[in-house]
Amino acid sequence: MGHIRTITKARTRRDKGYISFIRQLPCIVCLTLDETAIGPSEAHHQNPKGHSIMGGKVSSFRCLPLCHHHHIEELHRIGSDSFAARYSLDYEWIIENLNRIKEELDENNS
Repeated sequence: MGHIRTITKARTRRDKGYISFIRQLPCIVCLTLDETAIGPSEAHHQNPKGHSIMGGKVSSFRCLPLCHHHHIEELHRIGSDSFAARYSLDYEWIIENLNRIKEELDENNS
């Protein structure tokens, strides 16, 4: 049981290495639209569907790479659900695959 608790705890904390990985990726919206992002990606912390993090912080492992325009000027203006609908984004699928890719990269670099 201790092993499961350790994994859960590790997945809910802030992880600077994972944030750095996300910031190195292209904006998921610009990539989808075949646009060139202006500037580096920012890490958008996405709440789990149907959950709000009252007074807490969303895990680093729930970040999405977005350029400043799509992150601050659009997503935060219209809201997460409207943003996902506008660009046909499946946050959970994206987050799951980004985590898988990062884990594979870490394993290959070990």
